[in-house]
Amino acid sequence: MMKDERAEGTTRCGKSSPRTAIQPASWHEAVPGLGAPGLSGSIGIISRLLLLTGQRRNEVAEMRWQDVDLERRVWTLPREAAKNDKAHEIPLSPMVMEIMQSIPIFVGQEEAPAPAGKKGSHAPAKGTLVFPAQRGGTGAASGFSNAKRQMDKLILTADREAEKKRGGDPEQIQPLANWTLHDLRRTAASGMARLGFQPHVVEKVLNHSSGTISGVAAVYNRHGYLEEKRQALEAWATHVERLLHPVAAENVVKLRK
Repeated sequence: MMKDERAEGTTRCGKSSPRTAIQPASWHEAVPGLGAPGLSGSIGIISRLLLLTGQRRNEVAEMRWQDVDLERRVWTLPREAAKNDKAHEIPLSPMVMEIMQSIPIFVGQEEAPAPAGKKGSHAPAKGTLVFPAQRGGTGAASGFSNAKRQMDKLILTADREAEKKRGGDPEQIQPLANWTLHDLRRTAASGMARLGFQPHVVEKVLNHSSGTISGVAAVYNRHGYLEEKRQALEAWATHVERLLHPVAAENVVKLRK
């Protein structure tokens, strides 16, 4: 569990701390898109997926249905879309699967048939984006700057409410400084490491081309680490679920046992 109830980097007046990952007390209110009523639509869903998959913003925003296999529960990032020019398989946790199943498919402004694994059996046309631009726009969804401002307000409100419950002065809590959407990726990486997953597994989740497996070792080690990545991402999603819904998550764990 998180050591501090407030987000790392949230400051009291006159104090500050470096920020590399978001670790708020109430993820339900503070984490953008994860149940926060003030943030919805494609940007809200993308924000959830950034946190739950640990992938880059543009990679998630430009996701195509043809690359998502809901039967295998794998999203394959094609080589041309990856920053390091390497194709990358991202296992989809049950929490992510639930999100993906809820997303309507649009071609232009028309809703299209669902791909295999969703209701229906016909795949949309090649190139169909999971998050197309809305209101007559072209390309992938955008508007992250406005969404970020909404997130700042949600996080500040949640942190002040948490401080008030502790008996402190909520006005002493200041907005989070110098954080970006990329911090959601760092949060996922830090979270998996904190849950005990080895650095090389976390690096595989992130699709890093350098790190613990690099150089000659990378040439000879062709293992895809799909199952290891799945274990890490599912454990991370379960951890987030427990923070969002403590009682419900504990009941799910008991049922699985």
